[in-house]
Amino acid sequence: MTSIIKPRWFVGLAFVALLASVAAPFAWRDLYPDSDDPKNIDYVLWKLGLNRNMNLDTAVRALMHDNPSRQVAGLSRKELEKTFGYLRTFDSASHFGGCYTAEALRHPRASEEVSLRDSVLIVTMEKGKAVDALVCKGG
Repeated sequence: MTSIIKPRWFVGLAFVALLASVAAPFAWRDLYPDSDDPKNIDYVLWKLGLNRNMNLDTAVRALMHDNPSRQVAGLSRKELEKTFGYLRTFDSASHFGGCYTAEALRHPRASEEVSLRDSVLIVTMEKGKAVDALVCKGG
């Protein structure tokens, strides 16, 4: 019977790869410690559906620095609620002010604007689907 002897460098390389894979998440967390940063590992894992323990208020704040339109585009109201917890309508959100008309959001056919949670991130809905998300910067 012939035994396969692995070269010593291969064992060393495998060990280094194992160490790197264990250390990478810790290094990532140190590189992007701010929970509002869209590069934060908790937020990235949440976007991929791998972090069910993400604080949704924190996720929405990070989303404001990410590409919010891409994240919400095409989602129904029910899907938005499933993803972000709750929505606020124009009537129930005091922070909407005067900056949330359909014209201001560039969607004159918008049937509804909703705020994700208590944030200033507003999603415009057309025909029951999200088409845009914008951060209110004043009225």
